[in-house]
Amino acid sequence: MDSSNRAAYQTKMSICTTDSSMMSPGCFSLPTILTFIAISVLALDLVLFDTLLPSGQVTQKLTHASANSSSCFRNEDRLFVCITSYNNPLRSGNLDLIMESLAGLCTSSGMGIDVKLFITEFDHPYNPGQTLPRGLTIEQKWRDKELKHHFSGSCRPEMNFSLTRRTHTHYLYLEDDIIITSQNLEYLCLEFKHLDTTENSGFRPGLLRYEVKRVDSGTEVNVLKVLTDNSLCCPPQIDAVVELEGRSYIVPRNPYEASYFLTSKQLKMLAAETQYTSVLTSAKGLIREHHAGLWLSELVTKVVPLDSFEKSLVLHISGNYVNNSLPSAEIYLKAATTYAGKPIALNQLGYEDGKMV
Repeated sequence: MDSSNRAAYQTKMSICTTDSSMMSPGCFSLPTILTFIAISVLALDLVLFDTLLPSGQVTQKLTHASANSSSCFRNEDRLFVCITSYNNPLRSGNLDLIMESLAGLCTSSGMGIDVKLFITEFDHPYNPGQTLPRGLTIEQKWRDKELKHHFSGSCRPEMNFSLTRRTHTHYLYLEDDIIITSQNLEYLCLEFKHLDTTENSGFRPGLLRYEVKRVDSGTEVNVLKVLTDNSLCCPPQIDAVVELEGRSYIVPRNPYEASYFLTSKQLKMLAAETQYTSVLTSAKGLIREHHAGLWLSELVTKVVPLDSFEKSLVLHISGNYVNNSLPSAEIYLKAATTYAGKPIALNQLGYEDGKMV
């Protein structure tokens, strides 16, 4: 982009969230975005250039709840949510479900929630399908799809910026097909508080992705929740069951969940211990997955409590893996309760494709 076009871009900014104090510089109003589209036709070299999009002119109808009905989050807490949506112009249905959960949590807890959404389709910004409560803001940014797997690394610089400003108390990264619920977030908040001791700093409460599978037995159709990151082809599925603060926790063999939740305290501690930084090229191995949470596996052990197992299950709505050989959530939990001191391979226990064989 030449200097005249960049100047035109920089001088046509306006705030488009409901809370200007939480806004990073550069959000467009709708007339501005139309102007910028015209300007940028001749500026197609923006591979790494962040472009801010309108938030859909978020409206305000609801207000904070008069009393905090959340079991964990406090009114003074603030949650930063960063969502990456790569090459998905039909994302609105998924995002509406996520925003519905965040809106409910915002209203019940009184907590402020700031959503940063990264997309690759400049002409398809997300427009919320519902009225959002005061205290829930959305900011959208465009990044070039030529980033490919490194697109998922767009969130770390935003998190780092928030950390330096001490703006948020909790952080959540999501891919756009992870339909997190307010129950999932309450569970994560409570588990982090429960394990908030020096002795347990090496553990991270996490989620287990599931997809919905229909199994036709000939006489009836059973609907199963099958765990996408625990394929029966790659045993063992359970590394261990450990006792922490008087409760039992599963250590999944595969820690990946295409998302992660951290407190500001833990994010600051982990950021200081890893070579993975906000620089996109610092990701390694499975690049997208590294950005989306695998970087944590080098630093902390993911755990899932036996007694709150159902609350850890989060829907992977795309259904990409449902036809693979995957264990049902019920079978996975049953196997964990029989843990006898060594890793558990579910197929060795007689489980195959979500059922006993």
